[in-house]
Amino acid sequence: MPNRRIEVIVGAVVLAALAVLIVGLLWLNRIELGRKSYAVRVSFEDAGGLRTGDPVTVAGIDKGKVKAVALNRSKSGIVATLLVDSDVELSADAQFWLLDASLMGDKRIAVIAGTAARPYNPADTAAGQRSAGLMETAVKLGYLGDEAGQLVAQLKRDIATPENTRAIGAAIRNLASATAQLNAITAENRAALKNIVRTTDHLITPNEARLDSTIQNLARASANLDDIARKINSGQGTAGQLVNNKELYDELGKTNKQLQDLIADIKANPKKYLTVKVF
Repeated sequence: MPNRRIEVIVGAVVLAALAVLIVGLLWLNRIELGRKSYAVRVSFEDAGGLRTGDPVTVAGIDKGKVKAVALNRSKSGIVATLLVDSDVELSADAQFWLLDASLMGDKRIAVIAGTAARPYNPADTAAGQRSAGLMETAVKLGYLGDEAGQLVAQLKRDIATPENTRAIGAAIRNLASATAQLNAITAENRAALKNIVRTTDHLITPNEARLDSTIQNLARASANLDDIARKINSGQGTAGQLVNNKELYDELGKTNKQLQDLIADIKANPKKYLTVKVF
């Protein structure tokens, strides 16, 4: 009888341990009894540490889990199979983002349900997008730091040569010498420059009224010239008629030609036009 009791106790302990183990496995894999879901396939270029059992969230709420992660056979990358709760209605423009779930590098897949009228086809394989996490960003910054260090070292080797160093030193010395000479020239001619300024001021100040009057006269003359040009262009006056009346211009040309011919004929035959009588 005591042995029978011991066997019962041992059996109860084993059953309890198995129950705890099953519940723990369900909790670790985020499996809820009676939870209805459907599968969605999403491809990523890189898993980035994504593992089976990682959460799937919609609007920040846990709405599924990663069922499996496998290499993509059709192209480079991976294909993640997600189990999404049946109450999540995905549209054809749904988006899937691979994000960090914690600072320790844990991953999650954030789902944006979309707004398209056409529903999502679970038979399709959606193209997922990945956001670089803190750890990856830190690694990339480390690579950039190494590359920057290599670039600086290369610049030192190519630029900071003894010849370039001497040339730069000579250029700096020449610049300093030129600056000193310019300062000396300025100091030597400072008095002359001041004298020129004073002379100019003496010339302008007493004649300021005359300069103002001259400027006003020039302005009036310019206005008169503009008025004359306007009148000529509009055909007013003799000059305007000559410029704008082609018939008058042609008649003047003919008259001038006739006068030229008459003068030439007088020179050639003066007796024809001059009669001299002697008494």
